[in-house]
Amino acid sequence: SRTEATYIERVQKLATKEYADELVVLAVALELGIRICCIPHTPASASDPRTPSSYGAADTTIYIGNNDVHYVYLSQCV
Repeated sequence: SRTEATYIERVQKLATKEYADELVVLAVALELGIRICCIPHTPASASDPRTPSSYGAADTTIYIGNNDVHYVYLSQCV
């Protein structure tokens, strides 16, 4: 459930290590009642691979990719 404490926590993280688009992804996950897992692009110049992040809590998960410019839906391979 959404609470003022959760909002304040997210805004504080936004100022230090997150981006505004992450708040939008979180809001969508909560509104739709799903989990969204974001697979980030790691540039070749990075010293460590970037870690995927997950937003929301549900049995249904969708996966998106982020190349630091756009989010894209990653469909399941059949």
